[in-house]
Amino acid sequence: MNGTPPRGLPLPPHSGKIAALVPACDLTVQPSLLLDRRLRHLSLRPLPLLLMLVLAEPAAAQTAVVAPSSTQYMCPAGVMRCVTPKDEFGKCKRNDLLDFFVSGLPPAGDRSKAQTLADANKVTWLDKTHAQLEDSVQMQKLDALLRTDFLTYDTETTDYTATGHVRYQDASMLMSADKARGTTTPNVTYLDNVRYQMLDQRGNGVAAIVNQTDPDHTKMTSGTFSTCDPTERQWEMRSDNLEIDKVKNEGYGHGVTLAYQGVPFMWLPYISFPIDEDRHSGFLMPVMNYSSRKGFKLGIPYYFDLAPNYDATLKPIEFTKRGPMLDSEFRYISEWDRLQLNLGYMPNDQVTDSSRGYLRLQNWTTFSSNWGATVDIHRVSDNVYLRDFGDSFQSTAISLLPSSAYVNGHGTWWNMSIGGDMWQVSDPSMEPVCAGGGAPGTCSNPAVFKPYTRLPRVTFNAAQKFGDLEVGMESEYVNFSRAYSVTGQRLDLYPHISYPIESLAWFIRPTIGYRFTKYDLSNLNFADPTQLRPNVAASRSLPIVSLDSGLFFERDTKLFGNSLIQTLEPRLFYLYVPYRNQDRLPNFDTSLPSMDFPSLFRTNAYTGGDRQSDANQATFALTSRLIDAESGDQFLSASIGQIRYFKTPRVNLLPYYAPLAYTGKDIFTEVQVRINRNWSVTWDQQWNPDPVYPATQNGKNVWIPWDHRTDLSSIAIQRRFGTDGVFNFSYRFRRGYLEQYDVTTLIPLNQRWSIVGRYYYSLRDRQMLESFAGVQYDTCCVAMRLVARRWLNNVSNTLNGGVYLPDNVKAETTAFFEVEFKGIGSSGQRTENFLRHAILGYQ
Repeated sequence: MNGTPPRGLPLPPHSGKIAALVPACDLTVQPSLLLDRRLRHLSLRPLPLLLMLVLAEPAAAQTAVVAPSSTQYMCPAGVMRCVTPKDEFGKCKRNDLLDFFVSGLPPAGDRSKAQTLADANKVTWLDKTHAQLEDSVQMQKLDALLRTDFLTYDTETTDYTATGHVRYQDASMLMSADKARGTTTPNVTYLDNVRYQMLDQRGNGVAAIVNQTDPDHTKMTSGTFSTCDPTERQWEMRSDNLEIDKVKNEGYGHGVTLAYQGVPFMWLPYISFPIDEDRHSGFLMPVMNYSSRKGFKLGIPYYFDLAPNYDATLKPIEFTKRGPMLDSEFRYISEWDRLQLNLGYMPNDQVTDSSRGYLRLQNWTTFSSNWGATVDIHRVSDNVYLRDFGDSFQSTAISLLPSSAYVNGHGTWWNMSIGGDMWQVSDPSMEPVCAGGGAPGTCSNPAVFKPYTRLPRVTFNAAQKFGDLEVGMESEYVNFSRAYSVTGQRLDLYPHISYPIESLAWFIRPTIGYRFTKYDLSNLNFADPTQLRPNVAASRSLPIVSLDSGLFFERDTKLFGNSLIQTLEPRLFYLYVPYRNQDRLPNFDTSLPSMDFPSLFRTNAYTGGDRQSDANQATFALTSRLIDAESGDQFLSASIGQIRYFKTPRVNLLPYYAPLAYTGKDIFTEVQVRINRNWSVTWDQQWNPDPVYPATQNGKNVWIPWDHRTDLSSIAIQRRFGTDGVFNFSYRFRRGYLEQYDVTTLIPLNQRWSIVGRYYYSLRDRQMLESFAGVQYDTCCVAMRLVARRWLNNVSNTLNGGVYLPDNVKAETTAFFEVEFKGIGSSGQRTENFLRHAILGYQ
C-alpha cells in the first residue's frame, strides 16, 4: 500500500517540515590531539580528555553540501491552476526530537573516504590493534556519530562493539539501543532493542534489531513505524520485517499490523509507503461510504507512478446494491500539454440490468505563444446515470452535459476560435417524445429539447486604435444541427466604431455599430408555420448606437478613526436600436438572461445571435465607494441604477411568448461590503418601487409600502472566525421560479475537533434540497471525517434558472467516513474535496 495519494504531479513538499527536523549547523569536528599509546593513562586529568583515533584509513575528504534538486511541480489536473498545498503535518510539534539529538554534525557524504575519529574519558589498548574506550565514548565518521558508555575497536578489521546507553546519529537517522556492533569500513551497523527517529523525513518507531548496511538502506526486525510525534504516537505500523530505502525513498513492510491508540485494526501481508513527499506507485487507502441508492461502497485504488510527467489510478469499486465498477484516471503534463482522462465502467448494474459508465476528457494544448487548443468532453451511458451515481444535489440536478473542442488564437488586436459544442441530455424529462418516426408535428415537449449542436463554430473579434478612434469587430459563424428540428447556418457580424473622450474626472464614449445576421436554413418542415418565411435565406440588419458617460468625484473622509477616500460616480448610458420584426427568425441558441446591475449597460437584452432587442432607453446609475487611503483596500461599493424606456421594446424570443413587461420602473442595486477581515456582505436586488398589493383601512384601499414587488434578490453574508472557522448565509429569490436560502458552516471546537454543516432549503417548494452534518478530527498524524448527507434526487433545472421538483422526487442519504494516517495514506481526499466545494471559505 502506498501512502501518497496522487494529489498532484508531483506533490509539493510540506513547508517547514524539513527545517524543523534537520540540524541547522554543519560544523566539522577537527581533531585536536592524536591518540598514541603513550597517552593511554592520561584519562585521569581533571577535565575530560579529547582523544581522537586516526585509524588506518585514507585522510578525510572535504564534502560539499548538495542542495536538493529542484522539482517541476504540476497542479492537480482539472483545476489547472496551482494552489498553496495544505501542510498535513502543520499541527505537529516543531523540533520534537528524541532527547539525545546533537546539532552541528557535518553533512552526509562519502564515508568510505572519511576518517574515523573517536574520543573518551578513558582509553585502554588491549594489544596493538584492539582499543577499549570507556566513559562518554564518541566515535564519528563524517556525519555518523556513535555515543556509548563502553566500546571496543579493532583497528585492523574496523570491527567495533558498543554497549551501555548506545546512541547513534547520522544525517538522516537518530537511534538509541542497548547494543551496537559493526564495521566502519565498510560502514555497517547492527543495533539491538532500538528506538529510532528519521531526521530528513517524518518517521519514528522501535525495533528489536536494526541492520544498517549502508547510509541509504536500513532493515528492521520486529519494527514499528509512525509519522506521529515521538512523544504522542496515535497510530503505528507493526511489521515483522521493515525496510527503509533512501534511494527509492520508500518503506516496505512484511506481515504488517496497523494499530490506532494501541489497538490493532488491520493486518496486511505486505505494504509499501513513501518516506518523502514524492509520488510512489502502490495501493492507496480504501474508499468507503454508504448511499441509500447504491448501498455500501468499497473502493481500493492503486496508483501508478508511471513517469515524472504522467500517472494513472485504477480503482475497483463494489456497490452492494449495484455490483462491481472500475474507475480510472490518467493524467499527463508536458511543456505544451495538460491532459486528464477519467473513465468509469460497470458491466452490469444489478438494478437496471444494463452496463453503465461515464467518460470525462480534459485537454489543454499550447501550439505557440499565440495558438492553443482546449478539449472538454463529458459523456454518460444513459440519461439517468447522474441521478443514480451522482454524489450531490448539484450533480443530480444537471440536465445537460456539455462537450466542446476549440482551437484558439490571439494577437495584440485580435482573437479567434474554431471548434464546436454539443450537449448530452442527462435528464429523462428533457428527452423529446416523438411518434411516427419523428415526423413534423409528432414530437411533444419541443420547448425543452436539448440545445443545438454547434459544429463548426468560428468566432473572430478584433479591436484596434487609430489615434483616439477605436475600431472593433465581433463576428461568429455557426452551423446548427439537431434531430427533428429546423437546422441551418448563421453568420453574425457586428462592426463598430468608438471615439472615447476621457480625463481623470469624466469620460464620454460614443459608439456606433451595425449588426448583420444571415441564415441558410433547412428542414423547415419541422418549424412552426408562423415562425419562418418559405425561403431559407432569412436575414436581419440594423444599426446600434450608444453613448456612455460618467463623472468621478472623490473626497477625504474618516470613519471609526480610519482615513478613507469616498467616491461618487454618476453614470448615464443611452442606447438606441431600431425595431426589426424577428418573429420569423429561428431561435438556435438565444435566451433572455436575468437582469442585474451590470446588465443595465448591455447593448442587447438577449444572449446569442438570433435576437437583437430594440431600444430607445437611458440608464441612470450611481456608484459610491469607500477606499482605505493608505492600503487602497475597498471597504464599500454601492451601486444603484434604473433603465428609463422612451419606447417599449417589442422584440420577443418566440411569437407565441407573452410580451415582456418593460415597465421602466425596476431599480437595480449592487452592494459589496467588507466590514473587516472577518465580515463580508454582498447584495443584489431588482425591485419595482410601485406597490402591488392593496389593503383596506377604514373602508379605503391603501398601499402597504413594504409590500413592494421584488423581482430578483440575492444576498450573501460570510463571517470568518478563528483560524479556519467560517459561516455563510445566502438567499436567492426570483419571482415565479425560486426562493431559497443556504447556510453552511465550519466551526472549530478546539485545535483538533471541528463540525461542518449545510442546510439548503427551497421556501417556494417547502422542501429541503440538500443538507449535511459532520465532524472532523485533525491532529499531527491522524485525520478523521464523518459526514452524513441527504439531498433530493431526480431533480431538474428549469430554463429560467430555477429548480423543478417532479412528483416522484426522492431524497437520498449518504454517509462518508474517512480516516487518514498521515504519511502512509488515507481513504482519499473525496470528503475534503466535497467540503471545500460545498462550504465557501473551507480550509
